[in-house]
Amino acid sequence: MTSLTTLSQLGARLSLAKLHVKLLRSAAAGQDVQHVFYIVDPENTQLMSFGEELATFAQVRSKLTNDYTRFGVPGFPKYGGDFNYDYLLRACDIGDAFLTLHDDSLIYSNEVFPMIGDSLSRHDFGGFLDQRAKDAYSRILLDGVPLGELRIGTWFLFGKTDVYRRHGYGMAIYRNFYRWLINIQFRTARLSAKSFRLWLNGGFDLNIRARLDGRSFDILDHHQGGRLGSDLEHFEKITGFFAHRGMLQFVDTKYEVDEWKKWLKSNAKLDKNGKIFEIEFMKELADLLARHKVEDPLLNMQVIAYLEGNR
Repeated sequence: MTSLTTLSQLGARLSLAKLHVKLLRSAAAGQDVQHVFYIVDPENTQLMSFGEELATFAQVRSKLTNDYTRFGVPGFPKYGGDFNYDYLLRACDIGDAFLTLHDDSLIYSNEVFPMIGDSLSRHDFGGFLDQRAKDAYSRILLDGVPLGELRIGTWFLFGKTDVYRRHGYGMAIYRNFYRWLINIQFRTARLSAKSFRLWLNGGFDLNIRARLDGRSFDILDHHQGGRLGSDLEHFEKITGFFAHRGMLQFVDTKYEVDEWKKWLKSNAKLDKNGKIFEIEFMKELADLLARHKVEDPLLNMQVIAYLEGNR
């Protein structure tokens, strides 16, 4: 491997995108690493403006340029999900290797990229398991091993660009498969299932088809302590936190604080310790941003204290 391109989807909010980019550039400094950034929601004008800044040193794409992802198809992610990585891997100038990242994938050390190079000297693909999906994929097995123990998540998935492109692999499926048909669909006898219907989404078909083709995968959880120690963090569920509460439309707008005030008045519930989950999660995010000196008009302790006192 002589060059690597990172592929980051920026969609949760401006402050998180700034933190992700800040840490990524610092970790990659002085190394043969280029960057591609994808603005998930072009209606977020602040993120789009940030994209213009990023374009001075990186390739930047958005839904507005994406003619690959099947937007609007029932059952598919509204903003494209992992199909967007397939678009970027086909539409952008990518180095010898690629690394997919979420905007909540936080890289703290310049040792991460040499580690990827070392892994790719012995393997075709690698990365960390998607811990949230392990139970979901325990019902489908490849050679008797649950896919939850094999499926590398796109929050940190790297591979050889030529191998990926030459064999036409993909990052996304988003569809149901059925026990009696799945082996026919993947043209193999090596898959088995414990339930009648199985849902596959992001990270497939690569995690199945490349293995069926005999490609080598390096699962870093098996020898890197699960998270590279202090070098890497996946701060999960940030976009989902806002989306599941109907608040994604207000992210990075002047209405966001007032909308959260309304939401908390109607929906906030105390847990057994007298805490409100939403307030505590916001505090975690605020602490993360404050540690790295990134400002956010909602996610700061002063505003959160105001929301907590006026729920």
